[in-house]
Amino acid sequence: MAAHLYGVFGDDPSNVWAVGEGGTLLHKDGSRWQVIPTDTSATLSSVVGTPEGVFVAGGSSSLLRWDGAALVRESTSCTQPLLGVARSGADLISVGEGYCMTRRRAGVWSALPSLSTPPTDKSGNFSVVTSDGSTTWVSGRPGNLYRFDGTAWSQLELKTMEVASSLLALPSGELWAGGSDLYRVSAPALPTRINARPQEAIYSLSGASADTLWAAGFQGTILRRSGTTWEPIRSDVTSSLYGIYSPSADVAWAIGFDAMGSTLLRCANRACQLAEKSGAGLEYTAIHGVADDTFWVVGKNGLLKARTPKVNSLVDEVTDLAKGATLNHVFALDAQHVYAVGEQGLVAVRGDTTWTTDTSAPTGRQNLQAVWASSAEDVWVAGTNGFVARLSGKTWTTLSSGVTETISAIRGLSSRDVWAVTLQGTVLHFDGQSFSVVTRETLPRLHSIEAVGGHVYFAGTLGAILHKSPAQ
Repeated sequence: MAAHLYGVFGDDPSNVWAVGEGGTLLHKDGSRWQVIPTDTSATLSSVVGTPEGVFVAGGSSSLLRWDGAALVRESTSCTQPLLGVARSGADLISVGEGYCMTRRRAGVWSALPSLSTPPTDKSGNFSVVTSDGSTTWVSGRPGNLYRFDGTAWSQLELKTMEVASSLLALPSGELWAGGSDLYRVSAPALPTRINARPQEAIYSLSGASADTLWAAGFQGTILRRSGTTWEPIRSDVTSSLYGIYSPSADVAWAIGFDAMGSTLLRCANRACQLAEKSGAGLEYTAIHGVADDTFWVVGKNGLLKARTPKVNSLVDEVTDLAKGATLNHVFALDAQHVYAVGEQGLVAVRGDTTWTTDTSAPTGRQNLQAVWASSAEDVWVAGTNGFVARLSGKTWTTLSSGVTETISAIRGLSSRDVWAVTLQGTVLHFDGQSFSVVTRETLPRLHSIEAVGGHVYFAGTLGAILHKSPAQ
């Protein structure tokens, strides 16, 4: 059987349970694994054994319990899907979406006492729970950590954690929290971040081919992929770089800004040099183009500049944009078809020489974060609240993405093979008919996509760069 597995429990090498996608429940009895049929096709994410049976959480507000002969369902006090379950002394605790927590005591499920500091992120959830017998720990998305001593709750802030996917409480009282980052918690000391990743956040990807890509990110990070290896490229800047554009395998332009102003870098032959440095007040947010000497840079307060063969520097473009309009992203098909998007549903289009606002785009007041086009008659924009709109021919339509998260990037290999990611780490795919969720709750914050030569790359916080090959 081929299925992704997300949870495992064993109290003996010959008694192991595993759960996963498609309602998968496996039991190793002795040396042989067997499939236990379930009544669900939902993803099962957590399993734990007790003297009263084996309990399974996932995809439902109820839990499955294997009593030694059959599976039975137990109703809980939660109304949303449960994602994690663990023992806490003689009790069981299960957690899930909507920050729900429920406890089983003497065979009865009831709500746990409320958190003293309730989470404020309405799109978050609890997904993992563990206990050392006296202290219970709960986390999920976002990665803040909550501790229950049996009477009251306390909160520990994990500043860089985006997604917590596993917790391990040791008999010594030490706790390890893993997910988009790795922490060790040893009371009474503050949580310690374990630097398990060498790179910081990646904000932008660009590549002229599937084998040679460039990445830019936090505090001047520049990476170059050649073949299958990523190597750091010295940038000599400390400002964060929010956009990168690579017109060929050996050349890339990168932009960013800090309190001192905006930066334009040109990288070639595994080294970057400062091409331009603006004064304070200019904030570059994105870059894209059609050649080494032809590209566009957008930014805050209506910033829209071009570099062309005629002028060896960035110059302001002629636009009809309202003063103060913030632009978040830009994409160029060719010099006569360049698209930029921004706040308040702004969609701007460049013709031969000037930019105009496309007032027919049904974007409302959405904060648009991404734009991509496969042709002049197939343009995609996306942004807050899971918003996606598409220009097909001369007609705009909105599409259901299936999520309410902020879509931070959209890119495709064709009009029937389009990918999008969110700031909450969700990956979406459009197959020509509709969007579907490819993965959710397992990735950190995602900022960028590059699709080239049948390959798709995704990048985000904590140096995460993911690759999907044509064979996958």
